[in-house]
Amino acid sequence: ISATGGTGVGGDIAVTGKDVTLRAGNTILDASGGAGGGDVNIGGAFQGGKGGATTPHSELRTADTTIVGREVGIDVSSLVSGNAGAAVVWADLDTVFHGDVLAQGRGQTGNGGLVEISGKRNLTYRGNIDATSVNGSNGSVLFDPGDLTIGRTTGDIRTTDINNLLQAGTNVVVATDNSDGASG
Repeated sequence: ISATGGTGVGGDIAVTGKDVTLRAGNTILDASGGAGGGDVNIGGAFQGGKGGATTPHSELRTADTTIVGREVGIDVSSLVSGNAGAAVVWADLDTVFHGDVLAQGRGQTGNGGLVEISGKRNLTYRGNIDATSVNGSNGSVLFDPGDLTIGRTTGDIRTTDINNLLQAGTNVVVATDNSDGASG
């Protein structure tokens, strides 16, 4: 799916439904742009749209489950100038992510983007994310499910995955809140 911006800003891509599955394979969701990246939302908006009107794309339906398979690519990069966009993979219950996200600031100016990979209840992450910038500030990735286990070789997120993100320059935020039983 392409919503590239050419020399302008990338567009918006939204993939929503009750249960969302992007199967393993050569699938690309491209909202990159020469003057800035666009937004890709899979399964809902940032933090499920709980910020209301202040959250971009808060009107999007939220999925119960979201699965993103291997070799599924998401690109919200800025190619020449401007900031990278935002990529959100969300579910009200469970998210499984094995894909790749590029939210890079690749040009002479501009910052890396924002990536959120989360399930309100559970998250399994085995993907790759790059939200770095060549000439600006690096972007961030947010993992914020209700419950999360970080383990050396097992767990919802492996320590090696977090270390790889940090060593590449991407900022990482891990936040959990299961005060209501499963609130990410």
